[in-house]
Amino acid sequence: MTDSVLSIQSNGGLAAVLYRSRAVNAFDLESLRELATKATAMNANVGITGYLTYEDDCFTHYFEGPRKAVAELFEKISADPRHHIDTAEQLPVTDRRFPDWPMRLLDPMWHPLVPKHAPLPTSLASLVDNVSRFG
Repeated sequence: MTDSVLSIQSNGGLAAVLYRSRAVNAFDLESLRELATKATAMNANVGITGYLTYEDDCFTHYFEGPRKAVAELFEKISADPRHHIDTAEQLPVTDRRFPDWPMRLLDPMWHPLVPKHAPLPTSLASLVDNVSRFG
């Protein structure tokens, strides 16, 4: 199976995705916590780890894991009507950056978000690495 947006091959090894999306309707803190709780349980079952931030109706989400699980999760996320994906990138990964985080909801101050409408930085791996150092 290949994801139509990022072409994530579902054969062996690890994969990682970083995307930014805009919520259709604003999320309050309780809704974010509920989303993170459900994602934590689902991700733990398939070996996905990562984090999510939310600020000004924008999500930034990084997740990593087995290629097949990452491809399937990104396909599901892409179809979720609660948000529209603005930018998405597949990142190179040989080792997990967040092995103990099935889904960590981070305060936006932990993630160096770029302005809402700007493209994600060209060095996406360094953006994620910054979170892994301080998280």
